[in-house]
Amino acid sequence: MTKLTLTALLTTLLLATPALTHSWIEQIALINPNGTYYTPFGYPRGYIARTDPGYNDGKMTNLIPALSTNRNRIDGTDLICPPSQRTTTSQSAAYPRLKVAPGSALALRYLENGHVTLPQNQPGKPPMSGTTYLFGTTTPSDEEKLADVLSWSRSGNGSSGQGQLLAATNFDDGRCHQINSGSISQSRQQTYPNPVPGQPGTNVELWCETDVVLPLSLIPGTVYTAYWVWDWKTEPGQASGVPAGKAEYYTSCIDFDVVAAEDLADGDAPTSNFLVQQDGNLRAVSDWNHRTAVVSDPDVDFAMKSDWGSVAWGGGVPPTTDAAAGSVSATQTQSVMVTAAATGEGVLPFTTLATSVVPASGTTLVPKVTAGFAFPSMVVDVVTTTVYEIVTVTAAATN
Repeated sequence: MTKLTLTALLTTLLLATPALTHSWIEQIALINPNGTYYTPFGYPRGYIARTDPGYNDGKMTNLIPALSTNRNRIDGTDLICPPSQRTTTSQSAAYPRLKVAPGSALALRYLENGHVTLPQNQPGKPPMSGTTYLFGTTTPSDEEKLADVLSWSRSGNGSSGQGQLLAATNFDDGRCHQINSGSISQSRQQTYPNPVPGQPGTNVELWCETDVVLPLSLIPGTVYTAYWVWDWKTEPGQASGVPAGKAEYYTSCIDFDVVAAEDLADGDAPTSNFLVQQDGNLRAVSDWNHRTAVVSDPDVDFAMKSDWGSVAWGGGVPPTTDAAAGSVSATQTQSVMVTAAATGEGVLPFTTLATSVVPASGTTLVPKVTAGFAFPSMVVDVVTTTVYEIVTVTAAATN
């Protein structure tokens, strides 16, 4: 008997588990040559402050792929901006755009929410809590796709050629910290104290930042659009239930009003556009003008590759393949439809009904045991228990 039903059920349970916390761009600041922030702060499209009436995390969080898709990878349908940030007219009057000049240095600020100081909460995540990328374009689209943007190169010649990769930095900027009892936070509270202005002896959360220098080619009088993308994937073989890993991106969409350098303030500290819960720190990280990242370029292949290799996932609940031979206890209580849309080696359309596998028309299912990840014994439900072998299934390509 081919044992794919258990794997599909386990994947379903995993994908239904939300991330513990989220991050997005809260605020953007210009950076002086001496590293201090200056001029009024700016904000992303559709920004809602944490102190605003009706605020909740979901209004600012943009997870790709969304949990509702039941996908472990992105695809060509995933829009980079959420509905509240979809257009250049999405700016809130209470939280205006930042004015910038050609060549301006910026700090895009966000809260780490435990991703840096409590890494044990989410096993399998990349070093330095992943990578933040900033992409820029002078020709934004309301239908901009994440997959297209991830392929933009530093020279602006990638994929559609509509934009370019401006910066890649570690999510963990080396000093930011939430106030908690973890050892990382405790150490950073001592090394990088962040007192409330005018209240000596206090200590509040120190925000993280992505740093970038904008292109000198920007034209005053225009609007420049940036896409902040945080890659917080689960690495292959590091977390139970996703042996092939899982793509997980968070994004914020931002517009800047480009002005001539002489039209910006004279380097004075910000005096307006503060938040009620404002981080009082007004200085960028010490390496703001030469930040590096463990991963300097987006891994588009990983982001879009299915759990089975080169097959592009088309929806549904993907089975896990390349699993170790063996047996596990599980309960089959429902029918599971699994679909794929692609050609090449891998699993093509088939349906699992109860405990049997029925190949779709025109495909051939070939059971094959290979080395890989083994699930522990697990009872999914308390109805009927069946023992399943874990195998890899391949199929002949059909078009």
